[in-house]
Amino acid sequence: MKKKIFVLYGPGGNGHRSGAQTIKEAFERKYPEHEVIIEDVIEIANTVLKFALSIYDNLIKADPKYVKYGFNLLNTMKTDKVLTPLFPKTIAILADRIKEINPDMVISVHSGINHFIVEALKKLGRFGKTPFIIVCTDLTDNFLNSWVHVESDLMIGFLEETKRQLVAYGMPAEKIKVLGGPPVNPIFSDNTLTKAQARQKFGLDDGEIFTVLIMSGGIGLKTIYTFTKQLLNSSLPVQLIVCCGRNDKLKEKVDKLAKYSKKPIKVFGFTDQVHNLMDAADVIVTKPGPGVIAEAIVKELPIVLDGLSEIMPQEAGNVEYVLSNGVGKKIGELSKFHNHIASFIYNEDELPTMRANMKRLKQTESSGKLVAWLNRILEEGVTSDFIKDESYD
Repeated sequence: MKKKIFVLYGPGGNGHRSGAQTIKEAFERKYPEHEVIIEDVIEIANTVLKFALSIYDNLIKADPKYVKYGFNLLNTMKTDKVLTPLFPKTIAILADRIKEINPDMVISVHSGINHFIVEALKKLGRFGKTPFIIVCTDLTDNFLNSWVHVESDLMIGFLEETKRQLVAYGMPAEKIKVLGGPPVNPIFSDNTLTKAQARQKFGLDDGEIFTVLIMSGGIGLKTIYTFTKQLLNSSLPVQLIVCCGRNDKLKEKVDKLAKYSKKPIKVFGFTDQVHNLMDAADVIVTKPGPGVIAEAIVKELPIVLDGLSEIMPQEAGNVEYVLSNGVGKKIGELSKFHNHIASFIYNEDELPTMRANMKRLKQTESSGKLVAWLNRILEEGVTSDFIKDESYD
C-alpha cells in the first residue's frame, strides 16, 4: 500500500540536504511503492525566519570560527522555547504544508526544526497519530542539544556515542535506536567507475598521475583556495579536482588559478557528481563533515581533514573518528600540507593501509537498514518490540 513520507531539512552546508536525499533514494530503491517528499524548511518559512536560519551558512562561509559562538549560545539556552514563540507564522505555514501533503510519516534531519514540526502536528491534531521521527545526522557526539525533542516518537542515531549524547541531553534511551553506522546514499556504492573511466568522464589525465579532490561541502570554505594554490605551485606530480560548492566568489578565484596552471585541474561549483569525482581521486581534502567522511569511507578514499579552518564543535568528534580509525590525516599547519600529500604519493604503504581500514569500517547497507526501520514504522507504528529488536533489517 502506497504511503507518503515527508522529510524536512534545513540550512547548514549540504549535509542535512544530503541526509534527506539519502532517505529518498534508499526508499525509491527498496520500497518504490512509497512516495518520499523532501523539502527545505527555509523555503517554507516566513521571511524573518529565512533570514535567521541563513545566518549559519553565512557564518561558515565568512569563517567557521564564528560558528562556535553561535553553537555555544544555542546550547546554553532552550532554543525550542525561545525561538518557536517568535515565529508563529512559520508553525502555521508548516502546518498548512503538512496538511496539503497529508503524509503518513514526518522525518526531520535537522536540529533546528524539530519543535516547529511538533507544534505544527499539534495544531493539526495529528500529534501522536502521524509518526514523527528524528534522524540525527551528526556522527559522534558534542552536537546541538536542540536535536532532542522528547515528544518525538523515535530518534535514530548512527553510533553508540550518538545515543550516549542524546541520553545526556534528556532523550529517553527507550526512544532511541542506533543504526550502527552512517547511512550513505546508495549511489556511492552502486554507481562506481574505475579511476580511468572517472578521469575520462571529467576530462582529466586518465593515466597514473596522483589526483587530489579538494572540497568542503555545499558552503565552499576559503581554505579551498589556499590548498589549491599550494599544490599548483608545488613540484608534486598531481592533478586537482576542486569543488567550490555554492561559493561563487571562491569559484571565480580558483578559476583564475586554473587558467594559468601548468598542472591538470578541473573546477566545479556545486555538483551532484561527487560520487564519481571520488572515483577519479586518490585522496580527498575536506572539512570533517559526517556525510563526506562516510561517503569517502564507502569509496575507500583516504581523507585529509582541513584543520586550518576552525573545527566546528559538532564536528570535533569526527576528526577523532577519522584519526583513531586510521582512515586519514589532519592538516594542523599549512606548511605540512605539502608533506602530507607527498607522503601519500611516495610512501607505498600509506594509502593501502588506510583503504584496508576503510574496508573494515564501511557500511554500505546502513541506508537500506534505515529505510527498512522506517517502513516497519509505517506498517506497525513505533512499538516497544520494534525498538528492542536489534536484528531487524
